[in-house]
Amino acid sequence: TTERALMYKFYVVGLGGSGGKTLQFLMDQLHTELRRRGWQGDRLPRCWQFVHVDVPAQPDGVGDGLPPTVPAQGGRYIPVTTPSDQYRQLDAGLELSLSQTPDQLRPLVGWRPDASRVATPIVLGAGQFRAVGRLATLARAKGIFEGLREAAQDLNAGEANQDFSELQRVLGKGYAPPQGTMVMVISSLAGGTGASM
Repeated sequence: TTERALMYKFYVVGLGGSGGKTLQFLMDQLHTELRRRGWQGDRLPRCWQFVHVDVPAQPDGVGDGLPPTVPAQGGRYIPVTTPSDQYRQLDAGLELSLSQTPDQLRPLVGWRPDASRVATPIVLGAGQFRAVGRLATLARAKGIFEGLREAAQDLNAGEANQDFSELQRVLGKGYAPPQGTMVMVISSLAGGTGASM
């Protein structure tokens, strides 16, 4: 007989370089385990969404001993910068945006890096400077929100529901509708961008 068990959809977000690398290993391990159990195809179930948010324009988790990047494994990458961005531009844009509303700049005074002193090329990442990653994240908050919302909407698509049913079959569970969505955020507390986000 098949066992009926409570199951959830999963929405996992990795912040910064460490969060992204953790997702890479997690996705690789899950895919290996599911294939062993009979899951067909080269992608993970679409009822599991994986999103990597980081400063560089391209994911930087590439190298010896690392599994493929999150987007290469079917997840989504949300870059905070574009290849042409410079920290000074992001800082000026955020200042202009926040200056439209009284007292919005005041909370930045204690931690906002002086643009003339930031030497790290922002397109390569925040360089372990939390304040740089935090400011870049604030400057691009709308784009990050849109990317996260698109991934969340994908969890409710028909393809995700089909994969949910197939996943239950592969795991030997009787069909039951999802109990909801579990959201997990993965980040290094001691890092740069992820910790600042």
